[in-house]
Amino acid sequence: MIEAPELITDYDPRYHHWPACVHAEQITSGIFKLISDKADELLTDLTNRDRLKLSGQVFDQIPLQSLRNTVVGGLILEQSTRTRTSFSVAAARLGATPLIDLVRMEDTSFGKGESWISAIKNLRQYHMDAFVLRTAVKEFAYQAAALFGDYTGEHHFGHNKRWSAFINAGNGFDQHPTQALLDMYAISRTFGTINGLRFIFAGDISRARTVNSLLIALAQVAKDTQVTIVAPKIDRIVLDPPPPVIQKLDETGLSYEILTVADRDEFVDLVKQADVGYWTRLQVERYKGELPNDFGIKNAEIVGLDDSLLQATGIKAFHPLPYREEVSGEIEDDPQAMFFKQAGWGVPVRMALLHYCITEPELLCSTYAKDTKMITN
Repeated sequence: MIEAPELITDYDPRYHHWPACVHAEQITSGIFKLISDKADELLTDLTNRDRLKLSGQVFDQIPLQSLRNTVVGGLILEQSTRTRTSFSVAAARLGATPLIDLVRMEDTSFGKGESWISAIKNLRQYHMDAFVLRTAVKEFAYQAAALFGDYTGEHHFGHNKRWSAFINAGNGFDQHPTQALLDMYAISRTFGTINGLRFIFAGDISRARTVNSLLIALAQVAKDTQVTIVAPKIDRIVLDPPPPVIQKLDETGLSYEILTVADRDEFVDLVKQADVGYWTRLQVERYKGELPNDFGIKNAEIVGLDDSLLQATGIKAFHPLPYREEVSGEIEDDPQAMFFKQAGWGVPVRMALLHYCITEPELLCSTYAKDTKMITN
């Protein structure tokens, strides 16, 4: 058995592997198909249930109980609406008891001086079947995943036996792998495929974990794909993608370009050439005052999403939400704006993820191993 170091700070496949969902690099073609197919099945069940309920018929017999008698716990230590709620609903719909709490760090025992490592070692004793964590501190997710995976030294499906499945629901500006899964699912539901599409990314490309994760996942899964990353130059500030993301794009051979645009017309011309648009808000909480106060407004003036852009381009627009200045609220109900459908698909996707992480972890492990032609010991 490889002993996991307590202060591991970066993604390392030796310690971070299925059935823990830690990093977008774990999303391969086989993993995405597995989750996507199961999400399709569950979405059908959910839709049938809703229809029966609306028609006044009995709807309790829809088979959505694969996690009966299990517990999905977690800590949401950062603001969250969609991720926390969709995980809770996903667990409940599968018959699990969800205990995914939104708390402030100061309201936990950390406020009494407890160390992070001590807290995780304690939490893993609580007989949960899965543990969901969101934190502003990048390192916490990697440390927790390694600790949850270190059990007795016995091997479980070719990997170390785990205390429970660990799921990273966002760690600072670094990763949000379950968002990448649902984003790709939303795109594939909309276009019928994830392949052969032209993408344009706009907004905060530097500190947005949703963009970082989706770009990495696309690089590993999508075929015949073209990606344009737009980083407007404002006051000599350019929000380029982080170096690890660029490295992954280069390693996989994904066709991409990073462009700096100076005005609105140039941006509109680029959008006209794309099928999928992915916007994200300026992550103001990640910059600690490094950006000018009016940066968000200036950014929106160049690469913002509004009704005129939709009409001029015909693009399908995606956004992980919530939006700020970069999106005009008047387009919320436009059929080209996929925001709310995208968010809604998070429930069946996270249902599928929980199902496999808890009930069929060996299938996740073997699928990943087959895709990567390696076994992580």
